[in-house]
Amino acid sequence: METVADIVEAIRRRIPKALLPLVVALRFRAAWSKSQVRDEAREQMRFLIENTRPDADSAAPAVTPDVTPAVEVVGRPVDERGGPPETGR
Repeated sequence: METVADIVEAIRRRIPKALLPLVVALRFRAAWSKSQVRDEAREQMRFLIENTRPDADSAAPAVTPDVTPAVEVVGRPVDERGGPPETGR
């Protein structure tokens, strides 16, 4: 008998690599629509900031609900401004 993990893995193997950015974007949007996920993300950010830079304002880098993943649906990487990432050249 197959476990749930085996079934999920079988489905994942059938997803074409070209569609992975779309799958990631959809999963991100589905998760981010839940307030519990956003609250947990804020709590993790607060913990990291308080433990690495205690003098920093933990609310300053707060994540807002309109944040989009750092990958466009078509699979081209983008930076936080929505443009192509800096290549350092």
